[in-house]
This record gives sequence, structure tokens and C-alpha cells, in this order.
Amino acid sequence: MLLPLSPLDAYSALLQTSPLATKAATQSLIWGVGDVLAQQREREGEREGELDWSRTSSFALTGLGSGAAWTLWYDVADAITAPLQDDAVLRTLAACSLEQFCFCPVIFATYQIPCAVLQNGGRIDEIPAAVQARILDLLVANAKLWT
Repeated sequence: MLLPLSPLDAYSALLQTSPLATKAATQSLIWGVGDVLAQQREREGEREGELDWSRTSSFALTGLGSGAAWTLWYDVADAITAPLQDDAVLRTLAACSLEQFCFCPVIFATYQIPCAVLQNGGRIDEIPAAVQARILDLLVANAKLWT
């Protein structure tokens, strides 16, 4: 007789069998729920209105791509820093440095900022200027928060 898995056991099993899809879907869910909460907060003090499900879908889709990209990055970073596995401090410093100076500039300039421009009604031809205007501040804020 098979016993049903608890939600946590089921999620753990999915992480083992389909890590990329599971992590991307998790990120998508987090971004979607985050947008719903943000919309509710934006409406505080106002009459209850309908949620903008199109906006939520856009955020969830962006989260899906982000989740996939970060999952792949961490696999690459693990492989690059594997020779340092005997020195946890050095490996952590190397992984953080690679993330901050190699991956973050790429993912922000080619994915996060362009998605934000398009989600806010911008046009594709506005993306290069937005990247140039926002990238440095975003990298500094990211380094302060995540490092």
C-alpha cells in the first residue's frame, strides 16, 4: 500500500527528479504571489477592486525565466568552484564574486531590466537606455543586499 506524500515530500521528490522545472515554477509562483500582495497593498484604503491578472501573469512569467536562469547559473558556479571544495570560505568568496561580477551584470542587463521595461509598457527600443540608466544602481543595491 502506497502512502500519499506530504506536500514537502512531494516537493522534495520533484526537486530530485526535475530540479530545473521545479525551481523555475517555484520562482514563478513566488513572483506571482508577490505581485498579488503588491497589488493589494497598492489598493489599501481604496475600495476593493479587481486584481490585474494580466500583470500578475507577466510577473509570474518573468519569475519563471528568472528561476530557470538562476538555477542554471548556480549549477555553473558550483562546477567552477568545485576545485575549492576543501576550503569553504574561499569557495564561498569565489562563488559570491562570480555572481556579483559575472552573472548579475549579464542577467540584469539581458533579462531583468528588459522585462521591467516591457512590463511597464515600454518599447523594445527603450531597453538599451534603461539598461544604461539602471544597471549600476541595481548592481550596487544587489551587492548591498545579497552580499
